[in-house]
Amino acid sequence: MKYLAQLTIILAVTLTGEVLSRLVPLPVPASVYGMMLMFGLLATGLLKLKQVRDVALLLIEVMAVMFVPSSVMIVTLWPLAPELLLAAGLLICVGTLLVMTVTGHTTQAIQRLLRSRAGSAEAVAA
Repeated sequence: MKYLAQLTIILAVTLTGEVLSRLVPLPVPASVYGMMLMFGLLATGLLKLKQVRDVALLLIEVMAVMFVPSSVMIVTLWPLAPELLLAAGLLICVGTLLVMTVTGHTTQAIQRLLRSRAGSAEAVAA
């Protein structure tokens, strides 16, 4: 019965992510909404880890099985690979550079903010 309750909680969060994906006019996948919602619930303490831990661990253990459908699709579309190779490679390179750039700038901005806060705290203490 414990597993059923935990699975129900996870499925409820997933369903809420699906609903948010349909209601919010942003190009964000439902799974991302679900993960953000689950993180928010866990971070705020509204949901305790022990309430979903066992089923979450089970899902992690069988995660490899979840990739079977996408792997089958890749094998099915393999004849199209040469046509898609250049576009996919370009997208991967541009996406990687974009993520690295945004991550770097964000990290630098946070470091500057933390340094300025530390400096102002030292000035107030003195």
